[in-house]
Amino acid sequence: QDMNPPRVCTCLAGIAACASAWTAEVAVGAAVASSAVNVWQNSRRSDASYWRWKGDCVAAWAAAEAPEEECIQGKYVGGLIFLGAAAPTSAFVTHVLFPPLTGRKRWLGKDLDASSNLFAGGRSARPFAAAISPSRRDAKPALCLDYTGPVWGKLVGMRDELRQLEPGLLLGLGSMRLTGGFRNCAPFFLAVDQATLDAAFRKYLRPAATTLD
Repeated sequence: QDMNPPRVCTCLAGIAACASAWTAEVAVGAAVASSAVNVWQNSRRSDASYWRWKGDCVAAWAAAEAPEEECIQGKYVGGLIFLGAAAPTSAFVTHVLFPPLTGRKRWLGKDLDASSNLFAGGRSARPFAAAISPSRRDAKPALCLDYTGPVWGKLVGMRDELRQLEPGLLLGLGSMRLTGGFRNCAPFFLAVDQATLDAAFRKYLRPAATTLD
């Protein structure tokens, strides 16, 4: 009788370990599958007056130009563009894994003067080097942000490339070398203020007659 509890515990531990391993395999498989679809969606486009597919967003980015030097300063409010199969994964990385470990603060945007990202709670972290240089996607000029930290820079290889969609509004494609680079990019907005950001979501991601209500 004294031996039964340890045997039960060992059995339960084995079941738990198998379940954890299976869950991890499923998660990795789902991430790989969504990344593959996300790459395919780079070229999928619609004829709507707003961005319906991720390919619409990528095409708008490709048609835009690098921002003027005077625009590469100050703080910008950020917003993820929820298009593409990998959008949920991108949101998880941006708002859960990317923020500083202490407090796990949500990503809010970028401070181009300080060359860092902004997070809820007034945190500024995750530095980058900013420069107008050829895009790794199409070789045309873009505002390129190369991350410099040991994890997000050297290990992950994170890089953002931004172009000016209209005055006060930048459209960015984020990428990580670890997950395929710009073939598996994630789009986002950077705006000079919240009002400009809200207007961008209304204009580009919904029909003109709708609102954010």
